Amino acid sequence: MRRLGTSTLAAVVIAMLASTAAAAYAGPQLSANTCGGGKLVINVTHKVVGDLDDGFNGGWAFDSYNRQVQVWQTGPNTFCATANYEGQFVTVPGQTSPADGSTNVLGSAVKGTFSGGYRTNQFTGTLNPAPALSTRGSIGSFDYACDLEFDCTFFSWVDTYFTSVSGNSLAWWGWEYKYKNQRWVNAIDDTSGDITG
Repeated sequence: MRRLGTSTLAAVVIAMLASTAAAAYAGPQLSANTCGGGKLVINVTHKVVGDLDDGFNGGWAFDSYNRQVQVWQTGPNTFCATANYEGQFVTVPGQTSPADGSTNVLGSAVKGTFSGGYRTNQFTGTLNPAPALSTRGSIGSFDYACDLEFDCTFFSWVDTYFTSVSGNSLAWWGWEYKYKNQRWVNAIDDTSGDITG
């Protein structure tokens, strides 16, 4: 599962435009209409490399992906956001596969694909009037440089674009991982399968 972090929205957020594969899995959960309308105030894409993926048994793969973040202003200081991911993972030999209760130790490193993302509940905050990064288009690439202890250098779109954020929970989250004929889904409403290498 993508590491969701601690209780603040900034820590929760630890792409190119969402691809067909991402849309196929996440479907209506990450579509614009799930935020209930409003003004699109942020629509950015960026690449992430070196992100450690956290299964039920600890870190099991390193991810690289494109992420699209869209934020709608739904009231004076109220917002809703979606983040769509599309990318690849490479398993870490010697780590335990990600499924809940798995005891399978991953052998050689294998590369697969994943897609999915998350949607926030309505949250409140103050939009930064002069953010360091653009609110439209590609904002570049970020190397999280994670190690197996989750010592990482995360990029937080929340800290970049907002101050005084509260109401920081996720309404939906989920990712689907594929390698050959193997599939692991880890979502708020579904956990099934495994990636065993």
